[in-house]
Amino acid sequence: IFSDAGSATLADIAVSPVGHRLVYAHLQLATSIREIVLDATGRPGEDHPLFATTLSESNPAFSPDGTRIAFDSLRSGIRSIWVGEASGRNGRNFSPFPDAQTTAPRWSPDGRRIAFASNTGGQWDVYVVDVDGGGWRRITDDPADDYSPNWSSDGRWVYFCSRRTGDYQIWKRPAAGGAALRVTRNGGTVAAESLDGRWIYFVKKPWGPLPLWRMPAGGGVEEKLTEPARVRSFWLSRSGIYYTRLGPRSDTTEIRFFDFTTGSSRHVAYADFRPRLGLSVSPDGRSFLFSVIDQWRSDLLMVENFR
Repeated sequence: IFSDAGSATLADIAVSPVGHRLVYAHLQLATSIREIVLDATGRPGEDHPLFATTLSESNPAFSPDGTRIAFDSLRSGIRSIWVGEASGRNGRNFSPFPDAQTTAPRWSPDGRRIAFASNTGGQWDVYVVDVDGGGWRRITDDPADDYSPNWSSDGRWVYFCSRRTGDYQIWKRPAAGGAALRVTRNGGTVAAESLDGRWIYFVKKPWGPLPLWRMPAGGGVEEKLTEPARVRSFWLSRSGIYYTRLGPRSDTTEIRFFDFTTGSSRHVAYADFRPRLGLSVSPDGRSFLFSVIDQWRSDLLMVENFR
């Protein structure tokens, strides 16, 4: 019927039985990227903002060497992919589509490419852009929307979420081109491959909190690993998975770590904020990036002469 871009969400739509009026809730979020750094003893310091702006930013991701951060931002007027130094300086727009939304950046294992989702052309697809400015390539071309990209550990495949079968499932396609292969059978939205390439870790739905699951990368039985976690807030390391869940208060967050060796989770730190989309952990395991809700506003709006 109509759409609203950026950090706004439309919800709770109601149409009057007479009079051609439509009322809806207009939810607007202001989000920022914040960092927490653990000291040598593992204690968290105070969180601080990176790439500060009054406009919404989300989905931060450390580069493989930890020197750069990719994120999506509204600072150019439409949601776009930006890349800056890990210190929070010198951010610049990397989106190849100035008139379309681009979101959910993920670095390739060699740090030379970024996969992202964009609605250029009217539907969501997955693309890859070269960080050195060498151009972009479209990865998916199905009529269904495709989003939430991530790389295989060897950089040869791009995982993504698609509803091309009617429900949310994880698929993958060769980064160099080729046929897409279905990965999950019982639902999947956000996925990450283990660094040794043996396992796929994923959540099953686009909303949460939800438990993390895993399955063999070549296909096989699914296994539930953790208690409910936030949908887009988990990050794989070589020895385990960092993820977040609601803290002891509704405005706090707990960072936890699932250890591959012990098969159990442990507490890492608490944070005094509510995260939005994204969690990223530096290669040394000491710096944590979040997208944080700074402000949440809701208004009721009415459309006259609606037909």
